[in-house]
Amino acid sequence: LIFFAFVVIGVVILLSVLLTERNGGAGSDTSVSAASGGDPVPQSDVATGTSLTQEEIERRDDIKAVLAEAGISDSAVLDDPSSPQYYALEWISVVDGANLDPSNRYLPSRYALAVFYLSSTLAEDVRDNDNI
Repeated sequence: LIFFAFVVIGVVILLSVLLTERNGGAGSDTSVSAASGGDPVPQSDVATGTSLTQEEIERRDDIKAVLAEAGISDSAVLDDPSSPQYYALEWISVVDGANLDPSNRYLPSRYALAVFYLSSTLAEDVRDNDNI
C-alpha cells in the first residue's frame, strides 16, 4: 500500500514537471513587483541558510500573494516556519528549478504537490533538518 502511494505521487510529480516543461516552464515576464501585506518571512533561504537577494524576496512575496488571494493557503500559514506550506513556498520561490512565473497557471498545482510531499512522514525528517 505504501509502495502504491509512492508510485502515485511519483506519477503526479512527473506529470506536473512534464506539463510545466511543455508549456514553457518559467513565465516570460521578468518584472517582479513587491507584494503587500503581512509580516515578512526571514530573509534567508531555508535550504541553504544563505541570504536571499531582493529579487528572490520579491518573487517569494509575489507567489505568496497569488496563493493567498486565490484562497489556496492563508497568509498566516505561509509565514509559519513550522508549516509545510511555508517550506513549499520557500522551495517553489527559491529552490525549484522550474522557476515558474507567479502568474503561471501551473504554479498552484506545483505548490499543492510540494505541500503534499512536505506533509508526508518522509518530509518530516527533511523539515527537521531544514534541508528542503
